[in-house]
Amino acid sequence: MPATILEEGPGWDDTETAVAWGRERAPIVLVRVGRDEHSIYSAGVTPATRFAGGSGEPYRQWPGPEADPKAT
Repeated sequence: MPATILEEGPGWDDTETAVAWGRERAPIVLVRVGRDEHSIYSAGVTPATRFAGGSGEPYRQWPGPEADPKAT
């Protein structure tokens, strides 16, 4: 079976559960907490960049629930 470039999950009630789900499946995990490019974080073992293959600006590292405006 070929690798999947993007897999969307079933939906979650909190971000940390979603991040854990992603980390179980891929070395590169992105978290988007807003609508624009500035709200994307890298949360996987392998740091994510704007473009595939490691080119482009790196995304900021996911700091945890404090970055999520919906976290309680």
